[in-house]
Amino acid sequence: MRPLLVRAAAACLLVVPLGLAGLAPASAHDEILSTSPKDGASLEAPPAEIVLTFGEEVEDIGAAVVVTDSAGQKLATGKPVVKGVTVTQAVAPATAAGKVKVAWRVVSSDGHPVSGTFSFTVTTAASASPTPSPSASSSSPAASPSASSSSPAAASSTAPAPEPSTTLAGDTDTSTSSSPLPWILGGLLVIAVGVAVALGLRGRGGSSA
Repeated sequence: MRPLLVRAAAACLLVVPLGLAGLAPASAHDEILSTSPKDGASLEAPPAEIVLTFGEEVEDIGAAVVVTDSAGQKLATGKPVVKGVTVTQAVAPATAAGKVKVAWRVVSSDGHPVSGTFSFTVTTAASASPTPSPSASSSSPAASPSASSSSPAAASSTAPAPEPSTTLAGDTDTSTSSSPLPWILGGLLVIAVGVAVALGLRGRGGSSA
């Protein structure tokens, strides 16, 4: 009886390690070792890329990295690049300052998907539109006044001089004062008076005869 128990115990001791050895590869997935930027980091300027580093090589297919800024804008540009134990994702500048969230997923070397999230903070957002060059903005107004100031001068130099007016106020008064009408009326009045005097004298002469 004892030899049978000893053999059974020995068989169990051999089977248990083999079972554990068979489970080890299935449960040992790739683990992320570090991220760039680090989780919880605070950056003055937005990063140009996100880099994930794993403990073992990851598969070249199935990798995905989603980057979202505080305004909800998706920043990932293009597909992630898998090279050995690293996954690199190019990102566009954040449009708003605040927390940037990163969600990633890769396929480990044993074929199982591994995923996770982390975040960092950007204190200065990228400018939404480019600022115009100071030289261009300063030169444009300078050109406008010069052109506008030269226009009146050119117009005044080329415009013909106006001819003197023929209906000035002084001329009107002079023509009125030198009109012959008063003299004609005065002459007629003198003639009328002379005729009346002559007729009166003639009438007196006839009556006296």
